[in-house]
Amino acid sequence: MKSEGLSEHSDGKLWDLVRQNDRVAFEEIYRRYWSKIYYAAYKVLKEQEISSDLTQEVFTQLWLKREATEISSISSYLYGMIRNQVFKSLRDGKIAQFHLDRIHQITFVNQTEETVNLHQLQEIYEASLATLPARCREVFHLSRNEHMSVKEIALQMEISPKTVENQITKALKLLRVAFREVVMLGLLFFS
Repeated sequence: MKSEGLSEHSDGKLWDLVRQNDRVAFEEIYRRYWSKIYYAAYKVLKEQEISSDLTQEVFTQLWLKREATEISSISSYLYGMIRNQVFKSLRDGKIAQFHLDRIHQITFVNQTEETVNLHQLQEIYEASLATLPARCREVFHLSRNEHMSVKEIALQMEISPKTVENQITKALKLLRVAFREVVMLGLLFFS
């Protein structure tokens, strides 16, 4: 089937073809929706690379699950998928970690200014962590500094994996708030 003819097809007809392993029909859906789905992710995350990766993951999953997936509205389905990917990314702390990594990569021309600024960032980080309840602080330390998995932390602390995830989310949320201004200034002046 020629791709020119597919541009006239409805989303529903294209999806029927995709479910029959028609790659050209899938490419047409990809062309129609990739930028819209990417923009939906970018609007929340404000990170091009991560938004692009999540959008690719949505379309990869769409293709892999094509035979078993009934879709009444491709648009709604794709927006739901990207929303879930964005929430998962935020929950897993990838965005916060990305910003923390960017802060650590910032280099300043003046060595004294660099030392002062990094010291201030460390103080903000430590002060933010100090406001967390003890268990939350310990869970976050084991996750980020000891690089333990959620399961390992749950076993060591004798708590449920869901509690571990909640504590990490709580810590990351606090750090995001604390670093929001610092990150925005850093991105404005040093990117």
